[in-house]
Amino acid sequence: MLWRLIEESKALGAKKIDFGRSDLDQEGLIIFKDRLGTRKKLLTYYRYSRATGMGELAPWKSRLLRKLFCSLPDKLISVAGRILYKHAG
Repeated sequence: MLWRLIEESKALGAKKIDFGRSDLDQEGLIIFKDRLGTRKKLLTYYRYSRATGMGELAPWKSRLLRKLFCSLPDKLISVAGRILYKHAG
């Protein structure tokens, strides 16, 4: 399946394939990806929770916001991030 992914990606003109994230404790998966020639990049995550000032959101509002942001195209997420960043923390 992996070989087919590579063949089809190449046929479509792809220059890169994103093999996704790996938790740091997934040593076997990291080694597998390393042997394919992937490049590592450390990602840092920040969470914004009620404890840091988000306030009390009803569970349905939280689910709705999560669905909304998960369905946005990458370009819109970037715009939303730039707009909302100055209001975080």
